[in-house]
Amino acid sequence: MAIAAGGAGAAALAGVDPQPVLIPDAHWYDHTDTASGRQWRISVWWPQAFDAKESAPVFYVLDGDACFALAAQLARNATRRPAHARRRLPIVVGIDQTPGATPQLREHDYTPPGASAMRRFIAAELMPSLAQRLPVDQRQQALFGHSYAGLFALQVLLTQPDLFSHYLVASPSLWWNQGWLPREAPALLSSSALSSPTHVQLYVGSEEQASAGAPPERAAVLAERRPIAAASGFAQQLQAVAEARRWPLQTGLTVLDGVDHGMARDRAL
Repeated sequence: MAIAAGGAGAAALAGVDPQPVLIPDAHWYDHTDTASGRQWRISVWWPQAFDAKESAPVFYVLDGDACFALAAQLARNATRRPAHARRRLPIVVGIDQTPGATPQLREHDYTPPGASAMRRFIAAELMPSLAQRLPVDQRQQALFGHSYAGLFALQVLLTQPDLFSHYLVASPSLWWNQGWLPREAPALLSSSALSSPTHVQLYVGSEEQASAGAPPERAAVLAERRPIAAASGFAQQLQAVAEARRWPLQTGLTVLDGVDHGMARDRAL
């Protein structure tokens, strides 16, 4: 995995022969979905001292171009901790559209009906493919998504809750299509079943609500979307269903102080 040294920055350093910055032990490849023909850019990190005899948890991060480098580096930092204080090191997997994808394609992939194809690719192709190549702990697999990707992660939770053991969701776009997901959640949950212990953690920034310092246009959008109230309401809705159906589900919500929508992604990772 390389962070490109191009553009004006590279030109300014041309006299000292600048080189790309590499994330040690990270790699990427393009995976073609056999059902749709779409290509997905997959990035993978695992520790150099990886013990192939032991299974490892997997941390899947959506919007890999924006999130994989940070998630991989945080995992890499953990390798330097003393053995007695070190948790099980995860395999980190970034999932993204191939370079050049438009924002419209991203929205398509994370919202209905396009989300069903992406969900099928992850569940039916990507996860089994990685499990064949790496000693994956099938019981410990987490999914991270932010904004539209957070909305997608919650769709996976409501339709295939057993697919992941942990769902980490930052500032999900619950406002999309006039609150489609909270509105449809009861119907989606009615046809789902959860048998394994599952944890759902939602994050939202305290600055994602209208404030006196926000421009009028932005304040109007935030007032309409009400992201903090929407996330809180969804967490309560989900936990109520879990308790009524005796699901082994734990739901939490953290409001990140002094954080706006974009910063919530990095803080939640």
